[in-house]
Amino acid sequence: MAQVHGHSPDILWFFFYSHFPSRQVIPLGLKMLQLNANLPNMAKIEIYTTYFCPYCDRAKALLEKKGVAFQEFDAPHGSDARRRAIENSGGRTTVPQIFINGKSIGGSDDLVALDRAGKLDALLAG
Repeated sequence: MAQVHGHSPDILWFFFYSHFPSRQVIPLGLKMLQLNANLPNMAKIEIYTTYFCPYCDRAKALLEKKGVAFQEFDAPHGSDARRRAIENSGGRTTVPQIFINGKSIGGSDDLVALDRAGKLDALLAG
């Protein structure tokens, strides 16, 4: 595979879409995991969201402002993604549910509180 400035085109594609997000959820699946493996000290961030959710938009905007990549899961009521989020978060049923390196952070308010306390950057660094 061709290299561009030391990075594969897949990594460049990923950064393009992570910095110019659309309202559409793009399932990255294994490609995201492979990219995380190639980028040192990058936390694996998962966020479970629903459409028309201002708290979800707030959390995603903060993560985008921090310049970190994250994998978004569309998790409407009754979906498999929502059941996974509830199970992995210890029973929390609201969205967004945010996980950093597999650890439940909570929702949008929790993410903002971590940022205001100066603790978020360390978690995002991996």
